[in-house]
Amino acid sequence: MPSAPVRVAATLSRRKADVLVGLNKKVYRLVAERRYQCPALGGGRCVFTTERSRFGEAHAIIDVLKDPRRTAALDFRVRGQQLKGVIISEKDEFKRTSASFARNEYDFEVGYNKETATIWRPFLCNEVSRKTNVTIADVLLRGSPRSRSPSSQGLNAASIAGGDDVWPQQSAGVAAFVSNCAAGWRLAFMRELRQHVLLDSFGECAHNNDSCPKSGKRKCDKVVMAGAYSFVFAFENTEESHYVTEKVYTGLRSGAVPIYKGAPEVLQHVPMTRGGSPSIILADSFSTPRALAEHLQSLLADKRAYDAYHDWDLPGFAKAETVAQCPWQCRVCEWVAGKRDAGAVS
Repeated sequence: MPSAPVRVAATLSRRKADVLVGLNKKVYRLVAERRYQCPALGGGRCVFTTERSRFGEAHAIIDVLKDPRRTAALDFRVRGQQLKGVIISEKDEFKRTSASFARNEYDFEVGYNKETATIWRPFLCNEVSRKTNVTIADVLLRGSPRSRSPSSQGLNAASIAGGDDVWPQQSAGVAAFVSNCAAGWRLAFMRELRQHVLLDSFGECAHNNDSCPKSGKRKCDKVVMAGAYSFVFAFENTEESHYVTEKVYTGLRSGAVPIYKGAPEVLQHVPMTRGGSPSIILADSFSTPRALAEHLQSLLADKRAYDAYHDWDLPGFAKAETVAQCPWQCRVCEWVAGKRDAGAVS
């Protein structure tokens, strides 16, 4: 029978080495690096750092892009046998038409498109703020957001609720936060919908409400402001596979029911109700904006029907394939570890 020290040594030998990933932008608010517990790493740690002094020891370095069309030349690869990756948050069309993006010859992509990304990163796996590791999925899996304070999500309700950490009372209307007016079909739909139901637009498109400025002393949180309405207008600016952004989660995080149009697979990205119906309203289910408005009015007249949208099947959502990708940082570390074990990276 081996002695205790031998058993400890054997355990340590089975533990996989840590994986260090560098991010070329300071995406964290209060810290330089974050660590993630990833069971598939067999005890090895998954570390993401923004400290360039550590880039020399990193197994991979990721280019954090806002827009692939504005990709800069890589200046952060310190040694030859490092993997270079990129985070894609904008639609795939932009990377396909960007010569500068192609020149960087990334080894892997982290993105929303399940079919084209090396590591799938559904938007719900993003952190709710730069201050915390808490993801959108974590927040939704807690259940109805209005049963807890806005600050439990890192939200600031002060400018809306008179300094109190409470949700505003919901009014019978639709909140919209749309500032990209290039999608003319979306703007046209919003304008017609407004002819049949109260709709306050806080963004630049069809703007008619100044009470939620984006900056300055009166800057407000749009998730909290959405909570002052029964519904939130959640149309994407494009209809691409799995392109589900913050728009639908602005509603789900605030208690306002999202009115959604965008990714065909959106129901894989949101909770279903315990009755088996969607927790969001699919705009494509209605022939016209007026027909949609009539449905909204019927919900406002029937509290039981409206509340049913918030009766989420949390155990079912916890098993969703999209939720299983969280934290996406673990998926990156696992992929990098696989390449390292195969000798593709030192």
